[in-house]
Amino acid sequence: MSYIQRVDGPTKGSLSQVAEEKGITVEQAFANAEVVVVIDQSGSMCSMDARDGQERFDVAEEELRKIQEAYPGAVAVFEFSDDIRFCPDGVPTRIGRMTNLTNALRYVKQADNLYEIVVISDGEPDNEYAAMAVARTFKGPIHTIFIGEEGNQGQDFLRKLAQATGGRQFQADKPGELMPGVVALLAG
Repeated sequence: MSYIQRVDGPTKGSLSQVAEEKGITVEQAFANAEVVVVIDQSGSMCSMDARDGQERFDVAEEELRKIQEAYPGAVAVFEFSDDIRFCPDGVPTRIGRMTNLTNALRYVKQADNLYEIVVISDGEPDNEYAAMAVARTFKGPIHTIFIGEEGNQGQDFLRKLAQATGGRQFQADKPGELMPGVVALLAG
């Protein structure tokens, strides 16, 4: 796992920005978060079927910014593709490779039962069986937000993942729109 810092500075409300504002470490800010968002940054996120014909990447980034601004310090963002990376500045990069959800779930398992875990994805993991096996070891729920095309096999997998862990599944109105699902979790 690696650590991402944005050149253009942290997003308002991100863990980095809140830590800087309060004079605490990012680790201390993380301890006060409520939700761990694990967002897919695989190649299919460049599909241009999101709001106003934008890429899923663009709309997801915009939505993450809005969520963090509305709920400062409440959301810890991790991105995944081939690997998983912590994004304390609040916005993922565009890795654009595979969908190694298994590795991502193994990593965030250390936050199991401490935070609400939300997996945001638009497709199927590289190894559905392995990802589901890891998910079933979680004590707390894994919530999912599907941001791909309606009826996609990835939508069915994310529904099964949420059900297997006692989590809730949210469907974005359009691919890339995250706000309603994450806000529903933060609002209780």
